[in-house]
Amino acid sequence: MYKICLLFLALWPVHLMAHGFDESEIEIPSKGVKISGTLTIPAHAHSAMPLVILIAGSGPTDRDCNQEGAKTDAFKKMAHQFAMNGIATFRYDKRGVGKSQMEVKDEASLRFDHIVDDAKAVRTFFEPDTRFKNITMIGHSEGSLVGMLASNTGSKYVSIAGPGYDAAKVLKGQLKGKLGALEEPVMLKLDSLTQGMSVECPAPQLMTLFRPSVQPYLISWFKYDPSKEIKKLSGPVLIINGDWDLQVKVDQAQQLAKAKSDAQLLVVEKMNHVLVELNAEGDNMASYNKPELPISKKMMDAMILFIIKS
Repeated sequence: MYKICLLFLALWPVHLMAHGFDESEIEIPSKGVKISGTLTIPAHAHSAMPLVILIAGSGPTDRDCNQEGAKTDAFKKMAHQFAMNGIATFRYDKRGVGKSQMEVKDEASLRFDHIVDDAKAVRTFFEPDTRFKNITMIGHSEGSLVGMLASNTGSKYVSIAGPGYDAAKVLKGQLKGKLGALEEPVMLKLDSLTQGMSVECPAPQLMTLFRPSVQPYLISWFKYDPSKEIKKLSGPVLIINGDWDLQVKVDQAQQLAKAKSDAQLLVVEKMNHVLVELNAEGDNMASYNKPELPISKKMMDAMILFIIKS
């Protein structure tokens, strides 16, 4: 039935009814940018429904959880599955990505707090909408921390593959043992940025990480500790991680759960960072460019139950 509906959909404009849901493009004003995203609503809804706001992870990640070199369509698939279960979603291009282009493109002026402000602007935009009875923020990877900071008092929140430590500590863990003689100076530079001090970068091979124009963003990001921020949430919390995630290990989710003792913790066996349950660990990186693969049913079932539960 689903394949038949997809063939039928090809005859219609994208914004019209799909199989069981309607999708429309929406622009939301934020500071120095219009956030562009897709609102997915269950078809023929007759009463107020839950709304999920999906927040993408690090790098130039778009509304569908794609970026150059990685096409997963994870958020698109997630939105469509939510719709089949009576849940609306809004997924959006991050600031400076896709259709959410900044009025002034200047990397040196970008701060992590701008990303948080954009998520807050999205939430505030939908709060008066009577079609939605509540809003759940769902953040993936770096978006997990963004979602924590942008959540409203008492609202539900979901972290997927979210770090449990500050970003500098996570970077140290990822880089440890991979830099040879450069490891010690890199660690010291990360310490300086954590303390709010800019650093010099004479080594060309480190310019990607420590270029002057990105340092203000790193300083603004490193000051937040997810384990401290998650404690501030007063509403229900669900923490999800895959045990085959190459980028965010299970101990990060366990750290968040330890900090928020009343949170639900779900570790999905064989699920990786792009939310696919694999048959073999050797398939991990290949799945980053296989959008046809389904996202984890265990993850989706847990989130749907969490969201619709009163």
